[in-house]
Amino acid sequence: MIMRVIGKEEAGRRLDRYIRKLCPDMPLSFLHKQLRGNGFRVNDKRVHNADLVLEENDRLAVYLSDEQLKSFGFTDRIEPSEALDQDLLAMVPPIVYEDEMLVIFDKPYGMLSQKDASGRPSLTEIGQTYLYSRGLSRDTGFVPGVCSRLDYNTSGLVLMGKTLKAQQALMQMIREDRIDKLYYALVAGHPDWPEWRTLRQAFHKDQTKNKLILRRAEGDHSQNLVISEVRVLSYNTKEKVSLVEVRLLTGKSHQIRAQLSYEGYPIVGDPKYNPGSDMHHRQLLCARQLYFRSAIAPFEYLQDRRFYAQLPQDMNTYLVDPE
Repeated sequence: MIMRVIGKEEAGRRLDRYIRKLCPDMPLSFLHKQLRGNGFRVNDKRVHNADLVLEENDRLAVYLSDEQLKSFGFTDRIEPSEALDQDLLAMVPPIVYEDEMLVIFDKPYGMLSQKDASGRPSLTEIGQTYLYSRGLSRDTGFVPGVCSRLDYNTSGLVLMGKTLKAQQALMQMIREDRIDKLYYALVAGHPDWPEWRTLRQAFHKDQTKNKLILRRAEGDHSQNLVISEVRVLSYNTKEKVSLVEVRLLTGKSHQIRAQLSYEGYPIVGDPKYNPGSDMHHRQLLCARQLYFRSAIAPFEYLQDRRFYAQLPQDMNTYLVDPE
């Protein structure tokens, strides 16, 4: 059990939102079950209303075991909501497109896509705060999230739905390969890929190193395949690097980085798949374009639409964007 006395900066929150701040990993279904039972007391009285507004000096008791608290990510400190929201709003990345159904962010490198153990703000939290500030209701039970992840040091386009139906449709289109995702990468060397070329390898994941290990695909029988199409957009002979466009046909984590390295043209600055590179401080990779090739409801209006991210300035240090 935990006991809290509501402070001045914490007052004004709904009970359910306050509990979710204390225990961010608690499922909503479990929270509602506790509300129906005897899981929460305020000022020594049982509370069953999720929308009860907590007041300064209220005494809140939460009847959870230490194991439950740990599994629900319990934190003993709640940030003032106004200050926290303003901090996150100041971090909203450029918005490439927005309508009543979705928003497309241009995530900068150096920003997490989803929350991790480091505690650093992620695009998920930042995007949620932005949408709430624009009037998205917190009371529907739907919590928006990013539809695909980019590595911390990869920049580019990330989708976020504004409704459950929109989020599910976006995820379905990604899963069924209805949205083409094209990346720009700056690689070491000059690959001879003037036209589209297919890269196809078998892989296994080295969990201890969080790294894809590739090998030559044998026939069509392997279940663990990574497949991409690549072509060279331009060469820089002075720096001995090339700007490569990559179209993903499968969507494994680190796929582009691993495949380009396997082919002998690792991404400049990639610490994991090009450890000898000293030209830059991060992998120069950008999720450059999204193309709605086969849109489904409720996104039929986006059929054949293309959206572009800005090529980061540090990639332009070596090559001017050919477009």
